Amino acid sequence: MRKTIAIAALAVALGLGAASARAEQTALVLYETKGQQTVRQEGIAFIELDPQAPDYGKILAQIPLPPDLMSHHIFYNPTRERAYVTSLGRSELWVLDVTSFPYRTRVVAVPGCVVGEDLAFSEAQNRWYLTCMGSSVVIVGDAETDEVLETLPMPAPYPHGITVHDGIDRMLVTSTINPKDPTDAGESIVVVQPSTGKILSTHKVADKPSPSGTAPVEAFFVPGANPPVAYITNMIEGRIWIAEWQPESETFSFRGDFDFAAIGQGMALEVYFNAAGDRAYVTTALPGHLNAFDISDPRAPRHLYAAEAAGGAHHMVFSPDGTRAYVQNSLINIPGMNDGSISVIDLVAGKTLASIDTFKDAGLTVNTIMLTPRRKTFTPTDAMEATDAGGTIGSAGITGTQAVLMLEIGKRRQGTAASRRVMRAGRTAKTAAAWRVSLAPDPRRRSCRAHRLPRRRFRRESAVFPRDRGRCPDRIG
Repeated sequence: MRKTIAIAALAVALGLGAASARAEQTALVLYETKGQQTVRQEGIAFIELDPQAPDYGKILAQIPLPPDLMSHHIFYNPTRERAYVTSLGRSELWVLDVTSFPYRTRVVAVPGCVVGEDLAFSEAQNRWYLTCMGSSVVIVGDAETDEVLETLPMPAPYPHGITVHDGIDRMLVTSTINPKDPTDAGESIVVVQPSTGKILSTHKVADKPSPSGTAPVEAFFVPGANPPVAYITNMIEGRIWIAEWQPESETFSFRGDFDFAAIGQGMALEVYFNAAGDRAYVTTALPGHLNAFDISDPRAPRHLYAAEAAGGAHHMVFSPDGTRAYVQNSLINIPGMNDGSISVIDLVAGKTLASIDTFKDAGLTVNTIMLTPRRKTFTPTDAMEATDAGGTIGSAGITGTQAVLMLEIGKRRQGTAASRRVMRAGRTAKTAAAWRVSLAPDPRRRSCRAHRLPRRRFRRESAVFPRDRGRCPDRIG
């Protein structure tokens, strides 16, 4: 019985290829079935964001996830060697080794964590910190071994957002919302000392009487600000609050700042900073916008424009040159805030350029978007390791005109003459068309079964492996 595999050309931003003149850009997207369906689908998808790529906007590969995981966010460790996927449905962290492809996955149990939300790292302490909104604790783990070290109960319930500043040995944790009762919202920021785990103080971030229900959801230290400054997004209030570090007293002062309700927006969520450090971009889920701020003075952010996105505008990534943003539109699959598209926004003009509807058209919605880490090269050794791992994705990583073609022939069994999986390095055509190859299981058969592989193309590829010249493309060794 023939074994048929699809050999797809994947962009280098998967981390599989060398750098090139073309600004290839691949992202990881967490997706799930849109709406409340009985049968759910959930997974991680690789999607191409380079508008010059032939497979722009397409799903290049997928990693299925359990339908009850309710994957929520992806966070990289400081060295960008691991990706951590938090879970709303299980007391688990899914840890992906992103240094080689395919990504190897480990499941880290985090007992006592209900509704895992955000993850932050302290390089000084070599620790990670996981907020658990359903059990009102922060789990502390070893950043090297991922061993759970301790559990920090929070004095204000429903922790969600978390940010660490090693320079002042401080961590800010938001008190957001009861996952079982959205009318029960928090209003506080908890200040923690990472080196000791000690709770230092709790601060109300609301002007209204308690319970104000402002629901601070995220906190971010502004890069390079001295003294340190943090931006806090109050989700339900729809407002930015600012925390300013006071070096003399070693405490924070808090004050309200920009009000999105005044410009017809609600549900303030994430904050992103450009590479130059003079712009901040804030997403709001209702009706869905990306807001740009001039933060030349981080203590006085100045609103520049609001670019239209879609319902649930949430996370975003930048293009390599920093002129475009790709905004993922969905907030935990809430009706009216789960559009499922990815908005492409011109950050210079403040205008929406396009909408990537790949997931939306498939009946899916997207929960987060993160760029894939880059690697220097993708070698035949990597290819052998990838196939030995039993990966199901027959693929090629392209960097400009460079490519690696994977041909799955079978599996080696303890040094016998059984068939094996191999990867061949070569050059690709200008297009990233999928190549379909039928392979016979018997390695002794010499008939060529690679279809749509031109003779001139095979000769070019054979030059990479001279000993194979003249052989069928699906027969090596």
